[in-house]
Amino acid sequence: MSASILVIDDDRMTRVLLKRRLERDGYEVALAESGARGLELARAAPYSLILLDLVMPGTSGLDVLRAFQVDGVRSPVVMLSAEGGESHVDECLRLGARGYLQKPVMARDLAEMIDQVLGAAGG
Repeated sequence: MSASILVIDDDRMTRVLLKRRLERDGYEVALAESGARGLELARAAPYSLILLDLVMPGTSGLDVLRAFQVDGVRSPVVMLSAEGGESHVDECLRLGARGYLQKPVMARDLAEMIDQVLGAAGG
């Protein structure tokens, strides 16, 4: 069975591009257009990896990370954001994210991060 990845991002084009890239690399991909929808999906089924946008209207990526901790969601999370800054990265890592990628995400950087996280998680 191939690894499953949940992409949570409010930007439609980002979701579509990531889905295409990830499916081309052999992953099963689920999409969520909001933090609230992403929480529903992550609570309903385990994913090999969750790619989570930091800045979204309503439920932000940080809110989602906090909810994952409370709910016991164990899927590894990599944050995505156009927002830079060490404080954002530090906060995400403190809340349990395994990594942080700057948007626009380059295909090579995405592949390396996924290999690193899934390798550390055993697959």
